Amino acid sequence: MTHLIELVYADHIDLVLRERVAVQLEGTSQYEIARIVGDKAFASLRRRCLVLGASDGARLDRLRRSAPFLSHEQFLQSTDPPVEVIGPMRDKLVEALGQHGLEAPATFGHIFLVDDFAGSGKTLLREEDGEFKGKLVKLAGAIDKLKANGLVAENVDVTIILYVASEQARWHVQETIAVSPLPAWELRIAQELPAWVRVNEQDQALAELAERYYDEVLTDEHKGRAALGYADCALPVVLSHNTPNNSVSLLWADTTQEPGGLDRRALFPRYERHHRDRP
Repeated sequence: MTHLIELVYADHIDLVLRERVAVQLEGTSQYEIARIVGDKAFASLRRRCLVLGASDGARLDRLRRSAPFLSHEQFLQSTDPPVEVIGPMRDKLVEALGQHGLEAPATFGHIFLVDDFAGSGKTLLREEDGEFKGKLVKLAGAIDKLKANGLVAENVDVTIILYVASEQARWHVQETIAVSPLPAWELRIAQELPAWVRVNEQDQALAELAERYYDEVLTDEHKGRAALGYADCALPVVLSHNTPNNSVSLLWADTTQEPGGLDRRALFPRYERHHRDRP
């Protein structure tokens, strides 16, 4: 995960900014890197970008240290950034533009939303009973408020960057964005997990074990029955800070402390975000 985070600025943030500036500089190819990064338009947009962490797993502390050209005042842990917080950050932006002699609008012009993992993609965006929900919907609502207060540009662009995501999540997010009221925001993934890594695709015997030993006490309103993981993602994934519930239940579904459970011991017990003892 540390390696993937360290790749994000060079392989994604910097690349996206160069592509946007190449469009502004008429007659400039995105491959004319020296010309692009040497132009004040690039320096302006780089300082006018805002990096938002969608969860603790985004590890903005590590990302900030691996992005030496970005200011500490460009990072915020939130998918719903409030006007009261972005206002002072905009003030720092104005000071920075002046110090570097950059003539640019005193607004944030590009937003990067970063997160560590997506298995199904439904936490980011989903449709329930004809209504769209998720982190991207919250961000869209926050952006509208920031626009109304003159803190972000009217044409502000958004790029979603995931450190790790399944192919299933990529298709879900892209297809759901396409049919939602959201703008056509770009999704980028540092490490995509192809469909063939699914346990029920490569090791049916293990998938059957997960079904056989699943403890029904773990079935709840948030994830439903998840013997093969939430949304049946069937992933063989363990992250350094937690095990996704999109992975097969043998990895994470520990019920040694669950009243009425079957006392199943998981290999890498998951710390649940939603738990009946922490309503």
